[in-house]
Amino acid sequence: MPWLVCWLGVGMVFAQEERPAPAPFEEGTEVDDPFAAAADLADAPRQILTLVEWIEMPQAEASKLLLETPLGFHADKLRAAAGAMIEAGTAKMLETSMVIARSGQKATTESIRERIYPTEYEPWELPNTVSVDEEMKLRVADLKMLANLVTPATPTAFETRNLGTTLEVEPTVDVGDRVIELRLAPEIVWEVGRSVFSERKDPLGNVATIEMPVFYALRVNTGMTVLDGHHFLAAVQSPKGDDGEVDHQRKVLVFVRCDVQVVADLPQEEGE
Repeated sequence: MPWLVCWLGVGMVFAQEERPAPAPFEEGTEVDDPFAAAADLADAPRQILTLVEWIEMPQAEASKLLLETPLGFHADKLRAAAGAMIEAGTAKMLETSMVIARSGQKATTESIRERIYPTEYEPWELPNTVSVDEEMKLRVADLKMLANLVTPATPTAFETRNLGTTLEVEPTVDVGDRVIELRLAPEIVWEVGRSVFSERKDPLGNVATIEMPVFYALRVNTGMTVLDGHHFLAAVQSPKGDDGEVDHQRKVLVFVRCDVQVVADLPQEEGE
């Protein structure tokens, strides 16, 4: 009973306050705010979902869209207008990439094929020594035929290029989870062909060539201040044409959106 009296006394003290304390959370109690059960959300870790979209459209349509749609503090209206163009068939979603990172840390996602190619060669050269028998000496009396003994160029160094989509981000939450300072480096790379770096023809007419791959890249490297849950226009780029060259008749709008997620110990819903 002493414990009961003490508990009643505490209840009377709370009744005298102008703002009564909320009832303690019990299992099965419904709450409006799913984060209300967290002990201290201010100290709960944050992670940021970063979404990047590449939307391609004709140059004339892109210019009209940019001129007629005010950007303001964000590009939500511009993204909605671009989405309507996709549904109408006048624009297309070129690529979408997303990655989650903790505040203040880097994160990278890749959808790539690794292309390994030589970058340095030892040149063609005559061998230092040639061993032939007597019969062979008679058949190579013409010294010009020694040119056939030239060793081909030999690769000595190689490099790897990632073909596909790479997204690197470094988001930092600021100002009450509403503002994100974002370092952003999205990239799309294609191999569009080959170029002849060097060519040699021997006395017999045989041709030996050194070819190097040709790449086309859509690359952005920037820092942005964005608002939680809103779209922003990060860049406008020119895609490649069918011939692998720059196509100035089309444009690619690069949209970015960040969503802050508070990681807290939430009450489980029924059936979980």
